[in-house]
Amino acid sequence: MTGPEHHDDPELRRLLDSIGLRAGDPSEPVSNAESSRRAEAMLARIVEQPRGGDRRPTRRRAWWPAGRRWTGLSVAAALVACVLVAVALVVGVPGPGPQPAAAQTPPLLGFSLAHADGLRVAGEPAHASLIALAQRAAHLPEAPRLPVQRILAEAWSTSTDPADEDNGPRTVLVPRHLEVFQFEDGSRRSIERRGAALDSHGRVTDQPGSWDDVAPTTDETFANDLGAAYPESLPTTISGLSRRLAPPDACGKATGGCLLSAVSDLFAGYVVDPATTARLWQLLASDPSIKSLGSTTDRLGRSAEAFVADALDPTQRILILIDPATGLYLGSETILVRPNPDLGFRPPAVTQFTAIVGSTRVAESSVPDDSTTTHY
Repeated sequence: MTGPEHHDDPELRRLLDSIGLRAGDPSEPVSNAESSRRAEAMLARIVEQPRGGDRRPTRRRAWWPAGRRWTGLSVAAALVACVLVAVALVVGVPGPGPQPAAAQTPPLLGFSLAHADGLRVAGEPAHASLIALAQRAAHLPEAPRLPVQRILAEAWSTSTDPADEDNGPRTVLVPRHLEVFQFEDGSRRSIERRGAALDSHGRVTDQPGSWDDVAPTTDETFANDLGAAYPESLPTTISGLSRRLAPPDACGKATGGCLLSAVSDLFAGYVVDPATTARLWQLLASDPSIKSLGSTTDRLGRSAEAFVADALDPTQRILILIDPATGLYLGSETILVRPNPDLGFRPPAVTQFTAIVGSTRVAESSVPDDSTTTHY
């Protein structure tokens, strides 16, 4: 096998056809050569893995995770090698540490300081690691001062139909490939492509549900009340930044989870400058409820340091991933660590994943034609 365009796996062919893409199609959007190379390598490794079910359209008009829209931040953006990662998410990428026991969703990452069966309480003091990452982040290169912020992301999240008289809640994972453009006038455009729903074993499923009602691709433009310069407007003191991102009346005792959630939303919607990034890592270092899970390898095969805290939902923990060499933000994951009667998955399980593929500024001429976008 030399690449995705040469295999003849019938299930994968249906996977590609269902969202209107062909393997190796030169019109498929790719962020950069490195992302394309990694995606092809991941596909080459996973096409031998068992898969099941048929492709169906998926559901959810907006990508914001439930319970996190109070931050006012929309989530970022788009596909790089769309189908390659949609399949890769079914299998996942193992980390460098001891491998976890099989989960009921696509495999958890492996962490050097934690096993899957201990994730509900896992973690060691993170202060020193985060301070070191803050120092490295301060030296990240500045993005070019072009007018449009563009964020690319690869993700999955849960979609759930609530329980009824005959059945418990039905939950699927929906692969998402996202592209966000933040404009100087405050408007934001989000283009989203969805893959097929995955069942509780991480396999493509034809289980009917409300997720069938959403088109495979959406393109929406809406007003962002926080404005294009929101990251630059954040307080420069650690105490002020903490009150802004984790207000006590909203977060209660889950300040660490609030902070990690706010950081995830911030990077998913904006190009964050190095100075602000460094302050954010200093802020996280000041909260003792945020713990280190050690080193891992993220869903795109990148080395990462993982930091975790209890989410506002006590059945889940949220973690973020940071490049250990540069201090660059890489993405976030949410893990179900305790039984949740509102979800159709059993812990430990990944309920949400986002990997930032690209975050930069571009000229207005680089924005796709907006004649078909839906304005709100």
